[in-house]
Amino acid sequence: MPVMLKAYDEKWTDFPYTSMVNMAGSLSGISSPGVSIVRYLQNSPDFTTEKVTNHEVGHAWFNHSIAADSRTAWMCEGLNTFINYVNAEKVGLPEPYEHYTSMQWLANKMKHVPMSTSFGSIPMNDLGRLAYLKPALALLALRNVVMGPERFDDAFRRYMYAWTFRHPSPTEFFRAMNDAAGEDMSWFWRAWFLTDARLDQGWKRWSMPGRNQQTAY
Repeated sequence: MPVMLKAYDEKWTDFPYTSMVNMAGSLSGISSPGVSIVRYLQNSPDFTTEKVTNHEVGHAWFNHSIAADSRTAWMCEGLNTFINYVNAEKVGLPEPYEHYTSMQWLANKMKHVPMSTSFGSIPMNDLGRLAYLKPALALLALRNVVMGPERFDDAFRRYMYAWTFRHPSPTEFFRAMNDAAGEDMSWFWRAWFLTDARLDQGWKRWSMPGRNQQTAY
């Protein structure tokens, strides 16, 4: 745990408490300010002791020091899962969740409610993906592809400092990131967070000189 905690502290904002205790218990994982409880006999590949500890320690930032409004699940669990991915890469831990199965779910044709739907209105079967996985993958795409890590990390860090011990709404998160990045990214927030937009594009027919005509969808 000290390595995980130090990595979060160095990467983002200062750890907000004087101590951190990680306790073994019967719960799969739960966190409160300065204390986390992790089931010490984890028997699932998705919920190993290392993965759960990384997640619960991350809650010291989201939701204990940067507290989301109670209606928006992704601002707590999604932002935390995002920093879990970054932390796992930094300290050499397994990634919190497998990308492959998550991307399969995102690519299916089923309709889902938008991520910013009020917590109580999200179907329970979709809660894990909409509150944890989809927002984390969205921010990883924004960081690693759209903005670049250096630019994104600076903007995200500015957001965290500005809203420590406050309760930002989704709109305030979007605005803070836009302002820090110096760019209006409404197109990204709208597609990923405010709607259930799907990428559904492809070439109907294409050909190249010397090759047979191909069809793709």
